[in-house]
Amino acid sequence: MTIRERLENQDERKKIESEIRQMFEKADKNGTGLLSFGELYRVCLEINTKINKEPPTEGDVKKLMTEADTNKDGLLNLTEFTALMFGNLEKIAEAERQLEASKKEEKARN
Repeated sequence: MTIRERLENQDERKKIESEIRQMFEKADKNGTGLLSFGELYRVCLEINTKINKEPPTEGDVKKLMTEADTNKDGLLNLTEFTALMFGNLEKIAEAERQLEASKKEEKARN
């Protein structure tokens, strides 16, 4: 099942939300209910490793932190983290849509 398909299915979407919550709780090493820059960096590093991407730079993670930190306290709460993760998944789903459309166009030309 693609990311796009998972996001479009309500049951799968709930599973993803649960997975994100578990990821947040695992990353929240000090149990404050908030993720520091270092904790977010470790999450990003773990994700990139799992999907065989280059490790994130500190700049990449700072940019994510700044964009996701809507209350500007320098930390991410579960709501902010969830929005960040779903935002990234939506970007992946859009790339999947574009790839699928491109393949259909290519097939139609041949």
